[in-house]
This record gives sequence, structure tokens and C-alpha cells, in this order.
Amino acid sequence: MTAPTILVVEDNPITRKMLRVVLQTEGYAVVEAPDARAALAAAQAALPDLVLQDLILPDMDGLELVRRLRALAGGPELPILALSGFLSRLEESRTADAAFTALLVKPIEPGRLIDAIRAYLPEWRKTPKMIGKGQHLLVVDDDPVQLKFARIHFGHLGFAVTAAGGASDALRAAHAKRPDVVLSDVFMPEIDGFQLCLEFRRTPSLAQVPIVLVSSQYGSEADKDLARRVGANALVLRTPDFAQVIPALVQALEARAPSAAEAPTEALKLKHASLVIHQLERQVAATSGLTQRCAFQAAQLSLLSGVADALTQKTNVDAALRDVLAATLDAAGISKGALILRDPSGALRLRQDIGFSDTERASLQGFFGHLALLEHIVEGAASVTVPSSEVPESAARDILTGADVASAQIVPLVSDGRGMGAMIIGASRTDVTSDDSIAFARAMGNQVVQSLQLTDVVARLAASEKRYRTLLQNASDAIATLTPDGVLLGLNRRWEEILGRPEAELIGRHIREFAPPGQEGDNVQVYQNSLTAKGGRTSPVPITKGDGTIAWIEFSATPVDIAGERVIFTIGRDVTEQRMLEEQLRQAQKLEAIGQLAGGIAHDFNNVLTAILGFTELMLAGLAPNDPARADLVEIKKAGERAAGLTRQLLAFSRKQILQPKVLDINGLITGVEPMLRRLLFEHIDLVVSLKPDIGLIKIDPTQLEQILVNLAVNAADAMPRGGKLTIETANIALDENYQQNHVPVRPGDYVMLAVSDTGVGMDEATSRRIFEPFFTTKEVGKGTGLGLATVYG
Repeated sequence: MTAPTILVVEDNPITRKMLRVVLQTEGYAVVEAPDARAALAAAQAALPDLVLQDLILPDMDGLELVRRLRALAGGPELPILALSGFLSRLEESRTADAAFTALLVKPIEPGRLIDAIRAYLPEWRKTPKMIGKGQHLLVVDDDPVQLKFARIHFGHLGFAVTAAGGASDALRAAHAKRPDVVLSDVFMPEIDGFQLCLEFRRTPSLAQVPIVLVSSQYGSEADKDLARRVGANALVLRTPDFAQVIPALVQALEARAPSAAEAPTEALKLKHASLVIHQLERQVAATSGLTQRCAFQAAQLSLLSGVADALTQKTNVDAALRDVLAATLDAAGISKGALILRDPSGALRLRQDIGFSDTERASLQGFFGHLALLEHIVEGAASVTVPSSEVPESAARDILTGADVASAQIVPLVSDGRGMGAMIIGASRTDVTSDDSIAFARAMGNQVVQSLQLTDVVARLAASEKRYRTLLQNASDAIATLTPDGVLLGLNRRWEEILGRPEAELIGRHIREFAPPGQEGDNVQVYQNSLTAKGGRTSPVPITKGDGTIAWIEFSATPVDIAGERVIFTIGRDVTEQRMLEEQLRQAQKLEAIGQLAGGIAHDFNNVLTAILGFTELMLAGLAPNDPARADLVEIKKAGERAAGLTRQLLAFSRKQILQPKVLDINGLITGVEPMLRRLLFEHIDLVVSLKPDIGLIKIDPTQLEQILVNLAVNAADAMPRGGKLTIETANIALDENYQQNHVPVRPGDYVMLAVSDTGVGMDEATSRRIFEPFFTTKEVGKGTGLGLATVYG
């Protein structure tokens, strides 16, 4: 059965080679593509059975490539596996409608890769010929990666594989358990493959073991001749699929007895030394070139890692772009560069340039008279070198002359299939058209595009965050986010004002900590109930403020999911003043209703008393002084007069009494009534009168004011059965709007204050709410009418 074909799209040659070796070891046919255009060409020529694709490619965005692959005939059913080490790109692929079959994260173990591929190619299984069944293979290699590949590959062929990381380890393993065949690398430290053969041939117990040498460096006829002379069965070329190794192993197992090893003469030693020196020279040259390339790549990586920081840390995008361009030119050793980007209207405009003179910059604005060519290159999405066959000779001459460079490269900046602009680099001495320069410029172009996109996202997020914080902090309602358990995660300034504490002291605390003592459970229950309610506000809950007072808050709660975390969004409103005003209004309405009732009763009762007292007077006038009935009539008259006094108090409470207000000095009135008050008070009560001079004049019925003082003094005396102090004070004061909000009938302005205070036992909240109700009293039965403070209120 024909092996399935897998298209590997990967711009990194090392990663691409690793993937090819793993797949070919499993028997798959592999087609390689270093970029998106090569991948599309290969897929159009012959549609593969599966695509393994990197997400970041030098010439096209990975998401765009998968869309184009899907558009090919048979593309919709083609398994396409995305492979990337950038988690953000994988997440973007999940959220975008990219149509990847699966997403794999780099680095990936070969076993996991094969399992993933087999999940989408279930109809084919490689059934290799078990050529090594029952055979013990000793694999010797100082490269752990090659050693692992060989162990996996030959294990699938049925061999019992023992791995050794060097010649010394191989000799110990062979003495411990004699192998049926040895596969050894040649180029190894200390003892190489040639010397290992000699050691085997000198050892009687190992002399008949066949040995196959494998190398990617040794392979000349001289090398093979030396291998034969030291006793190796064969010297073959190392390939990813071990194509030459397998036949050599089969032949060695069949031949069994190796060629006799030549004695280690001086000539053989010199031959071996000469070949080793030659290989070392080749390795030094290769290592030197690799070192130079690594240094160049390290500079590129260092630059790439700093690009995003430059673009995100600077608030001025143009300044950041200049830093990026300067770093790019410095890393590549290039003298001139420019960034030409599209403006909001879509036109290409010069944004930054380095190394150009004023005259050159003026020409660069219009791309040296070839702006249409630049547009074509930007939309084509492929890098172009100058000079090259892709640029007309006359245009190339104008560009190089206008920029005063010997060579140049134009790198399109492409995002989501749309050309954003181009990066142009040029130099007089450095060749910017080399493969390394082209690869570097492409990588930088991709990084600039991604960084520009990141900058735009960060800017929009910052603006959104600023709008959100402005709305949140300036809202008149108290807004907070909490955990479902009731722990504060965040809050706005209004909550700080209500609680009288800074945000730092509130974050992380549980709502039960803000409840008045004894009400913690009630508040938590209201919060929990709000989470299951379908909307609306809760009933007001008490919250302890920083100064110990109570604020009443009604709130709504909405569960939301933010970045996978369940949080509760609450909006609260301080209804403390509203509750106070409502209570005052209810009290005023109640007292008004009681006053109307009491006034009506007192008015009618007054008419009855007038008749009773009138007829009593007439009857008394007609009786002799010693008449026995006279005493009864006198008692009737006294009772009627007491009842009349009560009706006067009721009329005063209901404000239906006839008043005679006068403009007077309150200090003078208090001074006049002071002797009477002292007579009313018990001896153990100290009366203190504190009157401010220059007191303002007031307009009031003096009799009513005297009655107020008397009633208040009597009530105070009853509250101090064991003695105390009664204080009467006057002062000029100004009441503002804040005072008005808590005292409904009051209007802001200047007032004269009359304050009466005592050191008595006081009263509880329930009593204080009823002190002005007629006939309400806390005194014993028969001691008080309950009209004293009602009269004061009236």
C-alpha cells in the first residue's frame, strides 16, 4: 500500500529536518516547503494526504495560508495541523475561523506528533518487514538525538537495541552482553569508529561480531578502504531514513564473519591520523561558518525580542518605529532604511527613515518616481531585491541612484492578507540581497507587523480602560465587583465615600466585615439571595461606615464571566437619607393625623365643658354657703377645669388654639420664668441658665413659650429622680442645606436656638419615635397625661 504523503511547511530548516526524519522513520512520504508560496505550489501540483504547517511564515500569515489551501480542489477535506510555539497565535487560530483540523504546541515529542497524525490517517498503518527479529543490535553514537532516532527506527524493525553514547560505553555493553551486530558512528571523541573496530577485532569474544560504520562526513574511497582494513563490514552514508544502513546490516548479519583486521602498523596509524586530521579541518571550517551564522542569528534574536518592547513601552508610536528601524539597521550592519506605511486614507506615506539626506528623503517620499511599483510589491506580499529580474532595469537604476546605495531590499508588511506598507533597506558596501539578509529582513518585517498590531490593540485597550475607569469612578452609584462568596475584588470612589475608607483597606475583605454587630449573617444571606434573583434591587441592608455610623444600601447583583472567572457585578445606592426623610415624613403625617383627631375632639369636648362649667357656676350661685350639695358642685367644677386644661393642651398640639404672637427677647422671657421653674424642680436638681448676649428677636406667643419651658422642665425633672442638672441655653445660629436635608420642615437661614438638656436616664429609640404622640407616657398610671411634649410639638 502506498505510503501517505505529508506536506511539512516550516521555515526553520532544523525543525523541518527533525519533522522529516520523524515522519520518514514511520514510513511516511514527506514533501518539504520552506514558505507559504512553496507550500501552495506543492499542494497544487499534488494534493498531500495531510499538511503539517507552522503558523508564522516569512512570506504569508499562517491563517491566510490555511484559507488558500482550503480553497484548492479537495482542500475542504484535507487534514491540516497547525504547529506553533506561540500560544497567542494558537489561541488566535482557535477564535478565528481558520479551519485548522488540530492545533499542536511546539516543542512536540515525536511520539505525540505521530499519534496526532495517525488520528487523521487511520486507514494506513506501516507494517515494516521485521528484519531484526531475534537480533541484538548495539548502536554507538555520541549524538543523543541520532541515538534516539536509531533506537526508535531499528526497534520498529524488530531489533533488540542497546544504545551506547561512546566507544568506551559500547565496549562495556558488548562485554556484558555480546551483540549480534554493531552500528557505530565514525566521528566520535576519544575513540572513533575506526578504533572501535580494532578494539573489537583484538578481543577474542567480540572478534566475530559484524560491524557497520555510518557517517555523514566520512564516505570517500580512502575512508572506505580504511574501514575495510580495520575490520568493518561496511562504511555507509547516514541518511534520515537509514536507506543505506538497513541493507548493510542485513548483509553483515548474513556474512557473519568480518574481514580480518589489519595489524595496527605505522602506515595504518598514519592513514588513520591523516583522515582524522582532514575531517577535523572540515569540521573546524564548518564550525567557524556555523559560529558566524549563530552570531548573526543571535543578534537577530536579540533584536526581535526588543522590538515588541520598543513598540509597547513608548507612548509615541513614531518614536518607537524609529527605534525599531535603527535597531534593525544596526543588527544587520546596514546604513540606510525606511518604513513606508499606509495612512488612514490608504495612501503610502513615509513614516520613518534613517541615513537618507534631505534630497534623498524628498525623492523617497514618492519612492523615486516609482510609487506604482511600490504599491505592486506591497500588494504582492513577497520581498523584492534591487537589482533583480523582478524590478525593471530603469526603475532599479532610479531607486539605487536616488537612495545612493549599491543594493536594496523591499520587504512588504502584510497583515491578514492586506499590505500595510513596506520596509526598505539599502547599503553601499554590505550586500543586502544575500540569503541571510533576505531571511533577516523577512523576519523583521513580520515582527514589525505583529508589533504594530500589538501597539494598536494596546492603545485601544488603554482607551477602553480609561473610559471604563472614568465612568466607574464618576458614577453616582456605588459599584463593586465581588467573588460569589462575597469577597471584594474592586470598587469605585463612591464606595470609598460611603464607607469612609480608602480602596486599599477594602479590597480583599468579606462583606460580613461591613455589617453591624449581630447582622453579619443577615447581610450575607441577602447577598446570596440576590445572586439567584432574576433582577431588581434588594431591600436596604445596613453597612457600618468608617466612623461607626450606619449607612443603608440597596443594591442589584449580576453574575458575569470575565476571562473564565465568575465575578459578581453590583450596583448599590445609598438610601440612608431617603429612609430618614421617609421616616420623618411618616412621623409628620402620623402626628398631623393625630393632631387633627385630637383637635376635633378637644373642640367638641370644649363645648361640652363650657356647658358643664356654666351650669355648675349657676348652681353654685344659687346655693347657700353651708348647703351640703355645695362641696359636690365644687369638685365637679374643679374636674371640669382640669378637663378644660387638657383640651387647651390638645388644641395647642393640633395648632388650633388662638395664638397672640409678639416680637420679644427670648432671654428676657427665660429670665422672667426662671423663678417659677426653680419652684417646680426638686431641690436636688441644679438649674443652669446660659443665655448668649445680643440674641436675635423672635415672634412667638409668650404664653406658649412659657408653657413649652414648663413642660420640658417637668419632663426633665421626672427623668432625674436621683438628681441631676437641667440646662437652658440660647444662641444665634445659621442652618444650612445639609441640616435641612435631615429636618424636613426647616428652611436654611439664621435662627435663634433654644436648647433644653438634662442629665437624666434618657430614652431608647422606640420611645424617642413616640415622644410627641398625645397621651403617650412612660410614667406610672395616674402620673402624667402624655400631653406635655405633644403640647411642645404643637
